[in-house]
Amino acid sequence: MVDAQCLGVGCYPWWSYTIMPFIAGIVGYLTNVVALEMTFGPLEYWGIKLFRLPNEPWGIIGWQGIIPTKARKMASICFDLMTTRLFNIKEVFSQLDPARFAAEMEDGLLLVLDKVITEMAMEYMPKVWSSLPEDVKTDVVITTDSETEVFLTQFMRD
Repeated sequence: MVDAQCLGVGCYPWWSYTIMPFIAGIVGYLTNVVALEMTFGPLEYWGIKLFRLPNEPWGIIGWQGIIPTKARKMASICFDLMTTRLFNIKEVFSQLDPARFAAEMEDGLLLVLDKVITEMAMEYMPKVWSSLPEDVKTDVVITTDSETEVFLTQFMRD
């Protein structure tokens, strides 16, 4: 027989009611942690690549985070949105002062120029570049850097 008094809410000990919100909080917290981990990680596909649809985070056996999987698509959409709907590139560049832009870019360009010149020289004339003394290589970079202000100013005006 079923006791008539135990069919309602009061049939359980008081501590079972007290512990329910804590257990629900722990379960909620853990599901949020798992959801965030699956959204942002892992950066590379983890698992066996038997079959995987392009731009999908899941495979038959494995997973890649949703954001890393769709990063290229999201960046493309973001770039298109910014350059076609939000900003007019010509208008943005027309508001910049060409001389000030060139002056601001000078320090950063010196670091980039050294790397670019070295890479291009090693690709197109590796023997000549390797045989040049360091002073000559430095002089090429410095000469190029001194011409960048004129180039950037003219580039911005055009």
